[in-house]
Amino acid sequence: MISTTYILDGVTSDDDVLDLRLKVSSYDAKVGGVSFERQEGGRALMIVKHKDDVVLDTDNIRALVASAGDFTLDGPVENKA
Repeated sequence: MISTTYILDGVTSDDDVLDLRLKVSSYDAKVGGVSFERQEGGRALMIVKHKDDVVLDTDNIRALVASAGDFTLDGPVENKA
């Protein structure tokens, strides 16, 4: 498994994190998990774990994030093993 990190803006509550986690986890079976690191000013890092051979479609991730609420997505900013 590896992880891909995205930057989100507009994340202001635990409910936001829950909504985002539910939406992005539904990406497909290749996503092993989604975690968040909230930062100041409504910014958060979203870390998506997935299989090594999977390249996440940023447009799909962006659509899932948008369907969860008024959030903006930057990235991916980093892939790590």
